[in-house]
Amino acid sequence: MSHLVPQPKSISPMEGVFAIQEGTRIFLTNKAERPEYLAATQLQRVIQALCNRKVPLDRPGLLPFEGPTIHLAIEEDGAAAPLEAQGYRLKVDPAGIEVVGRSAVGLFYGIQTLQQLFQNHGPAIPSMVIEDAPALEVRGFYHDVSRGKVPRLSTLKWLIDYLAIHKINQFQLYIEHPFLFRFDPSIAQDSNPLTSDDILELQEYCVDRRIEFVPSLQAFGHMGGVLALPQYKHLADVELEAPWEDLTWRERMRGATIDSCSEEARALLEKMFDAYLPLFDSDKVNFCADETYDLGEGKNKEKGDAVGKGRLYVDHILWLREAAARHGKQLMIWGDILLKHPDLVAELPKDIILMNWGYEANHDYESTAVFAKAGLTFYCCPGVCGWNRVMNDVENATVNIVEFTKTAVKYGAKGLLNTDWGDHGHYNPLGASLHGIALGAAVSWNTDTTAEEFDKSWSVLTFNDPQAKGVEALRKQSLGVGTWIILYTPFVGEPLHPVYKAGEEEAHGLIRQGIKGRKIFQDYFENRQGESWITAELAHGSKMNMLVGEKILLWKELAENGHDKPNPELAERLEAFASRVSEHFHDYQPLWLARNRPCGLPDIRRAVDKLVAQAVEIAERLRG
Repeated sequence: MSHLVPQPKSISPMEGVFAIQEGTRIFLTNKAERPEYLAATQLQRVIQALCNRKVPLDRPGLLPFEGPTIHLAIEEDGAAAPLEAQGYRLKVDPAGIEVVGRSAVGLFYGIQTLQQLFQNHGPAIPSMVIEDAPALEVRGFYHDVSRGKVPRLSTLKWLIDYLAIHKINQFQLYIEHPFLFRFDPSIAQDSNPLTSDDILELQEYCVDRRIEFVPSLQAFGHMGGVLALPQYKHLADVELEAPWEDLTWRERMRGATIDSCSEEARALLEKMFDAYLPLFDSDKVNFCADETYDLGEGKNKEKGDAVGKGRLYVDHILWLREAAARHGKQLMIWGDILLKHPDLVAELPKDIILMNWGYEANHDYESTAVFAKAGLTFYCCPGVCGWNRVMNDVENATVNIVEFTKTAVKYGAKGLLNTDWGDHGHYNPLGASLHGIALGAAVSWNTDTTAEEFDKSWSVLTFNDPQAKGVEALRKQSLGVGTWIILYTPFVGEPLHPVYKAGEEEAHGLIRQGIKGRKIFQDYFENRQGESWITAELAHGSKMNMLVGEKILLWKELAENGHDKPNPELAERLEAFASRVSEHFHDYQPLWLARNRPCGLPDIRRAVDKLVAQAVEIAERLRG
């Protein structure tokens, strides 16, 4: 059996095996473009690693080549329909391998499948015929780089390669303020921001991997990083009361909504657009415009009360559409605010792309019908469910991604845009999101993919483990609450919000499954099953989940015992907990710095230090 992600639409087994031999050559059609050439050279490297033999890359001539061959070709007539153009046919028999794309893009995807076949079977691949094309035209991934963690350029390139091998064809980075705007570098503050050099380099990297790099820049709500600055504070509808560095993570999450009726505020946005948008080749721009909490609550309250907040919202969206058009781009926005004002959806020009998002397993997926019935272009947007958590809630993410994909097909969505956010300091590691990223790619390509099939295939490709022990460990550590928030919230002074509380059964379960997960991922690490940084991050996350379970139990015992009543045994456990938190965070810092820029890490360190200090202080009181 071949374990492929995404799983092709059709695989027909045949008799025989193709084996790499002395004299095998790869023939790449002269119609191929640079992305296909680069994919062919990557295929070369995979084969060389498997059989310690470099297979020459060549161009076909007029005369037949006598010997085992891998032919990479494009259909003569091509294909006009976008979905068909992404399709390919892959045939393996003892005489050779032939990959034929309906277009250059289709050939690129066929080469990705062939690379995975070699990873599955080594230098000898069983004969088969694959007929393949995607279910959705756009299969995207959206990555938060604004909530504390700005990845290193090398990490973003690794991520783009990961998207490419899984046939994802759109990529967006969520930017609030961590970009070095040329007109005012202070907007980026101390965020170790991305620069124009970085974006241009990523742009070309995406082009070479058949990925559309779409700019995403917050231009309505969630603009606290910009509007907290003294020179721009007055441009918020409701002004922030403290500098950005003094705000809690919850306050930063809420951010600030720009004064959408202010010409000065719009002039600031125009400057931001002018510095950022020309760096991208895409004909689209995502101006976000979600969760405009303060719209019509401050400077524009009188007007909002008179015409309605929905009207204020739509007026700014229409202005954003014009601003996007001036840069030759089509506007994309999140759809949450418009779902609160469905009567205004029909007023939107048909060239605005709406993105219906929701991240819970029980989300109202049928809300997508509002946009479909209005005749608008829209995406469905699930999430990998890592934000607010130590490790991703894989169970919730699986349901969310699969159900939103079904909805996308049902209502004729343009595509799926899978999201990965970094709320509350972005503690959650990238390694824990890879399962959800690949699942989104798998089901948006082939909607018949089952979670069980996917888990096994992803495990083979990621950990070389057909038993999928690591995936089982990820699933069993799923907990429908914010495990990172539970961990960092102090024992006293900031009571746990009810939504983040968990019972003793869940706590003991996290401890048990954390122990198991730590061993599995540590074994992967030691046996070199998978990339070392991925298994190291997952082993660390499992250890931290053990501490989350312990924290819940300690918090409940303290609530019953009180923080001053002598209890030497509880004091000893608190001190041991504090010691383990410090030790594990010491292990976490190099994991962060290996993949990400330093910004954001000091905020997490302060939260951890505060928790440790408070645990030690309470323990001292409990000792009497």
